[in-house]
Amino acid sequence: MLKAFIVDDEGPALDLLEILLSDTGRVEVVGRFIRPLDVLPKLHALKPDVVFLDIEMPGCDGLELAARINTEAPDTEIVFVTAYNQYALEAFRVNALSYLLKPVQRQELAKTVARLARRNPPAPQQTDAGVGYIECFGGFTVYADAAHHEPLKWRTAKARELFAYLYQNRNRQVPKWEVGDALWPELEDARMSANLHTAFYQMKKTLHNARIMAEISYAEGRYRLRDSSGLSSDAAEFDAVFKGPVRVTAQNAPGYERAVRLYRADYMDGTGYLWALPVCEHLRACALAAIQGLARYRCAQDQPEAAVQLLLRGLQISPLDETAHAALLELYQNAGDRAAYIRHYRAMEKLLREELGIGPRPALTRQYLLYTGSGHTM
Repeated sequence: MLKAFIVDDEGPALDLLEILLSDTGRVEVVGRFIRPLDVLPKLHALKPDVVFLDIEMPGCDGLELAARINTEAPDTEIVFVTAYNQYALEAFRVNALSYLLKPVQRQELAKTVARLARRNPPAPQQTDAGVGYIECFGGFTVYADAAHHEPLKWRTAKARELFAYLYQNRNRQVPKWEVGDALWPELEDARMSANLHTAFYQMKKTLHNARIMAEISYAEGRYRLRDSSGLSSDAAEFDAVFKGPVRVTAQNAPGYERAVRLYRADYMDGTGYLWALPVCEHLRACALAAIQGLARYRCAQDQPEAAVQLLLRGLQISPLDETAHAALLELYQNAGDRAAYIRHYRAMEKLLREELGIGPRPALTRQYLLYTGSGHTM
């Protein structure tokens, strides 16, 4: 049974609509409202599946109320019931499911109720309900199940980006203007606000349909996504390792190694989200610090081959890191692997000249000449 609110400033219209909905056998009216603004305080307590709204009402018209419902309860569907047909375009801009003209025809109402039932099926009983996982390294992909089988399909790219932005700022109250500046910096306030309301609705609907129980709220002009047991990510797991300067020990080495494995590629790489760049730089610096620390630790444990692999991984992340190049050259020299030393030095020199227009730092060049007994560099 679907739960419904009905809202109209005329009592007889409410009576008739309640009778028609009851006759469908599929809708229970759990709230009747003559004053539109009385709806909002009841949304979270009664959790209606749908609100049937008149449009022309005193104090707050139906279009304005629908926009506020979209923000505060985006899983709730909107159906407009009005005597006027000129509002249809505006109605669908606030994500209305249907637009019924008065006097309401039973056949049209039955079609709308059937659509509501299809869009709000009973949730199947599954043990992994509400478990969501996000991969932030190498893009931004959200999975609805614990096994990470199928990624979510977003209604729009902006709904996906909004969720990514809120997740990056999880547990923080983010002002509406800040979200707008990040996602729609080119738009004026009115258009930005309309786009944000639409994206927020689409985001919440996508998460709801995937049964991901992310706790996202909007109050007093601020959005907040609370970190919860129903949502986890590789970025959160990675970040939890770094509580201070990297000092690798036998006790914490496995954690740092796990973090390095999680760092498959840069944070939100390929998304084009400019607002993610500062976090991307921070997490890259953490990964490189962990790699350097682990390499030193493996050398101290007389495991030079493991240290070489770590440094090569670091150079995949940051190819121009001369500190990593120098450490790798030292390892090759200490191992007596002259061929690997020369090959790596020349590759490094070529890369620096092509990318930066400079050669290796003088100390590395002198060491190369001493070790190889050669006056030749590229």
